Amino acid sequence: MRKLHIFAILLSFATIFTSCDGFLDIVPTGRVIPKTHEEFRALLATAYNNFPKDRGLATFRTDETRMNTTSEFDINNFRDIYLWNDTNPLTSTFPFKWLDYYEVIFVCNHIIQEQNNVKEATTEQINQLVGEAYMLRAYTYFTLANLFAQPYEANQAESIPAVPLNLDNDTDAVLPKSSLAKVYGQINSDIKEGLDRLNVKDQTTENNYRFSTNSGRALQLRVALYQQKWTEAITVGKELLANTNKTLSDLNKSTKIEPSSFDSDENLLALELVLPSDYSRALYLSDKLRDSYDTNDQRLKRYFKAVTKYTYTIKKAGSTKYRCTFRLGEVYLSLAEASAKNNNIDDAKQYLKTLLQNRLRSTLFEAESNKIDALSGDDLMEYILNERFKELAFEGHRWFDLRRTNQEAINHTFDGQTYTLKQNDNRYTLPIPQEARLNNPNL
Repeated sequence: MRKLHIFAILLSFATIFTSCDGFLDIVPTGRVIPKTHEEFRALLATAYNNFPKDRGLATFRTDETRMNTTSEFDINNFRDIYLWNDTNPLTSTFPFKWLDYYEVIFVCNHIIQEQNNVKEATTEQINQLVGEAYMLRAYTYFTLANLFAQPYEANQAESIPAVPLNLDNDTDAVLPKSSLAKVYGQINSDIKEGLDRLNVKDQTTENNYRFSTNSGRALQLRVALYQQKWTEAITVGKELLANTNKTLSDLNKSTKIEPSSFDSDENLLALELVLPSDYSRALYLSDKLRDSYDTNDQRLKRYFKAVTKYTYTIKKAGSTKYRCTFRLGEVYLSLAEASAKNNNIDDAKQYLKTLLQNRLRSTLFEAESNKIDALSGDDLMEYILNERFKELAFEGHRWFDLRRTNQEAINHTFDGQTYTLKQNDNRYTLPIPQEARLNNPNL
């Protein structure tokens, strides 16, 4: 990372306190140095706030989307992402934010390194602060690896180059890519360190952008699932459900709060606004996703809005209220998948039923419950993955799920022409941005 950007992070932090005389010292080298717990907390807030919206940007590449081509401005921003044209995109194409991830990591590194120097804080406050820094660093590397590296395979991870690991903020270092095994090893190490320190079980609604013990477990569950560590995923998921006060949102009730809303009953971490308005207005539901919902599936009308008989826009997007990184719907589906893979078939079916009872009208739920009872093997797994498709649509999961499962072929139509992402296409892994490669020859 270039020194200019490091200085910019610290300088932007300084502007938070410009009205407070002496609140921060700016030392002769030009670095802004936080000292108190309040100042370190504000620094970490900038990292949370600056976390990239790339999981939403990757949504354009999936089979859940059909592009809205009525706005020339939006077309120019997203067309090449939608068509998987990564080699010569328009200059107006929205970029994936490689550098921003490392700026978030820089802040986390600084807090971890300076934890013994935080003033005006209790031990509990420092532990929570540092635990969040470990968790945010783990989640940042996890997101980087799932955008810019090949999917995790245990028997190949040692030989797959992933992304550089920067853990000490040496701004002069020109780091090579670390192996995927090493990156995931660091992710798991950070999660363990974070969980050892976090002492807030579930954050209050106003602080739900911060990691808690249970959102930390949700990250641990997701990482275990992606690494195909089924037993660990089951253990962590059960521990989460046993210790959280959160509950599944019942879409059969009249409440208008959607599960992915920051203030919903099941939102565990409201860090990311996955689809801001400039993303969501350029997207419609694909025919494939629209047709996957039964008319008695409450998610169709609660998550989406019909514009015409065949065109639906996304309701759970475009507003800051829809900040969602982890929620219970994902936890139940991950437990169902891990249980099925671990041959705990009855458990897998029960997790599915528990979720669907809160999503389907009673007549449809009864029919689907009977259908689930008759499933086994690949048919059960296909059902679970299809439920992830429907339940977690437009929340930034689909691109990652496609990558880690069958990397199926996808067709997108644009201006009367059909474009295809082939099965197991190399474009399931994003290229590292040119700017980063120019700055670091090791990339």
